[in-house]
Amino acid sequence: MVVLRYGLSVELMRGTTMKIVVFVFGLLITISVSAESLEERVKTLESKVSELQEMIVKLSVAALETNSKTNGENDSSTEDSMAALMFLAAMKNAMEQSEQEREVNIDCIKELDAKIKPLEQNSTYTNVGWMLKYESNCDESIIARVNLAWYTSDGFLLEKHSSFARFDPKTKGQVSGEKQLFSTKKYEKIGRFTISLGR
Repeated sequence: MVVLRYGLSVELMRGTTMKIVVFVFGLLITISVSAESLEERVKTLESKVSELQEMIVKLSVAALETNSKTNGENDSSTEDSMAALMFLAAMKNAMEQSEQEREVNIDCIKELDAKIKPLEQNSTYTNVGWMLKYESNCDESIIARVNLAWYTSDGFLLEKHSSFARFDPKTKGQVSGEKQLFSTKKYEKIGRFTISLGR
């Protein structure tokens, strides 16, 4: 009787194990097939989108040409057509230009003075405030990265920090910020600090 029960339980375990193996195998095949079909669908969609963009540009140009031919004597219609064409060109340029490709010219900002000050301090950490006075000869407001570095008196780097700040055009001004959780032990070793601007 014991042998029969043991043999039955082994047979049940084999059957259950086989069902699990078949289920897992089927699941893996489904995932593989759906991943392949998803990748193919994405490629197809990307090609369709580029085709549609080309068609929109061609249709827009054709519509503008037709409009200018039928209303050649009407100056306002020509102006509207040119405005629409310029809008399309500007929209295309804006779509192609990404944030990483935009370069910010920071040469028009002159650093005048920089200061640091502990704002909050205990035995573990110090919150350090920083302030940068500047003179801007830029034609427009610029958002630039402010890079700070603290060194020991003999030139070893203790801590670095960077944040973004807005610099107003054609003015003298100041920007400020805070470096939180600066180690108090490190803060006590500061001999000098530097502030520089970056893109």
